[in-house]
Amino acid sequence: KKKIVNDTLNVAVQVMVDCSGSMAGSKYYNAAASAVLLNDVISRVLRIPVEILGFTEMKHTNTMYTFKQFDRPVTTESLIDSFSIASNYLLDNVDGESLMYGYNNLIKRKEKRKLMIVLSDGSPCGGYNKGDVQRYTYDVIKNIEKSPVEIVGIGVLFRQVAKYYKKWEYIEDAKYIQSTLLKVISDNIIKEAV
Repeated sequence: KKKIVNDTLNVAVQVMVDCSGSMAGSKYYNAAASAVLLNDVISRVLRIPVEILGFTEMKHTNTMYTFKQFDRPVTTESLIDSFSIASNYLLDNVDGESLMYGYNNLIKRKEKRKLMIVLSDGSPCGGYNKGDVQRYTYDVIKNIEKSPVEIVGIGVLFRQVAKYYKKWEYIEDAKYIQSTLLKVISDNIIKEAV
């Protein structure tokens, strides 16, 4: 039992939220509510290090929102405020570069297991048609899947998530983001440790 508990808690979890324009409304609201839940349950109660990032593209530049860093506690109010401010800048999503940024943060963690969860509601776009953004994203994901980082894609009203990720979930309604996120964490942390 002690070994299972140690293996289970020896993990770092990173959640990356698609902050593109198509996420506006209930998708974004539910993604933010899920982040608050993660911060309360996973980070504070279970003491599992959690990083919550958002990604978009502004003025030809990949933009990352750091809603919560791994080793810095954040209050519920502060997290809500950060998501609220970022909601004014939901533009394009260049997934490949964003996932590489998240990967570089996560791979440095000392925890035995590293789990990256990506919430996305559509194919990568942006980059102003410089190169094949979708192919690049696919290649980045495949390379992450070969690394020590475990990656799971959650498609929010986006069935093509299966095209990109080996491990994936599909959500047909934004209201299921919270329950699906918790299920993914449970399946990939607790069940795999047993």
